[in-house]
Amino acid sequence: MPKQVNQTTRAFIVTGVLVFILWITFTAMARGRDKLYSRAGSEDTLVADQCVITNCHGLTITCGPQEPAMCTMMYGFGDRCREHARCSVIDGTCRPITNDAFEACVSCVRDCEVAHPNDMPEAFACEGRCSS
Repeated sequence: MPKQVNQTTRAFIVTGVLVFILWITFTAMARGRDKLYSRAGSEDTLVADQCVITNCHGLTITCGPQEPAMCTMMYGFGDRCREHARCSVIDGTCRPITNDAFEACVSCVRDCEVAHPNDMPEAFACEGRCSS
């Protein structure tokens, strides 16, 4: 009798493990298919909503398919200018999109860095007036 219970238990566990592995496989396949790429004719193209800013601070904007997992709460010099930038897919490539307000803000921030290289409080005060 203990042999049958042991075999039944073993069959139940093996069946459960196989069902779990199949579920994980199909879930991963469905997510992978839908996550980054969509079919457009015979070539793969990035999905526009998977093109986001991938860095957290500064004047340089980098773009890619995934947002940063975590950003520090510390303000970086020039972060205020980032409100004028975004990322978008152009010709199948995820790239930064800026406008005149962003370019003017960046220019102003760089001028503040040059004007106050050894006085960070004054440089930050100057930078605060840039994106207004």
